[in-house]
Amino acid sequence: MAINHSGINLWLDETALPNVQRPIEIDLHKAWPVPNNSQRIDGLYTANTLHIISWPLVVKFFEGIAQNLTAGASVCIYGPFNYQGKYTSESNANFDIWLKDRDINSGIRNIEEILLLANSAGLSLIDDHVMPANNRLLVFVKTTSPASLPFS
Repeated sequence: MAINHSGINLWLDETALPNVQRPIEIDLHKAWPVPNNSQRIDGLYTANTLHIISWPLVVKFFEGIAQNLTAGASVCIYGPFNYQGKYTSESNANFDIWLKDRDINSGIRNIEEILLLANSAGLSLIDDHVMPANNRLLVFVKTTSPASLPFS
């Protein structure tokens, strides 16, 4: 969220790391604002996103990854996921009901569907960490060029 960018930018100013770019805000309804339009992104982190947005926007998220991330890029996705169509906890089942009451297009996603989209975007899952509050941290690496990736 852009509201957090000023704090992140202060940290970046303090550390003066030459290999870390400023954060960008991605609107999945628009083209990604890649710096200079010629650079690609080599790292992406998102938290509590995929269960909040609609499924078509989840698809657009992975399309953006296919188009804008370099081979070797790291992608970390934090949030709750279902495994084999089942909730990992009762609290996640209740959370999913709350999400859908708020917006019928949101909801906890099945990991198998996320992995299919990730694979289509050229991502390979390298780790799936159990996190507090029944969340996961999925860690991917981009292994293929976006030119060969079909999306429907």
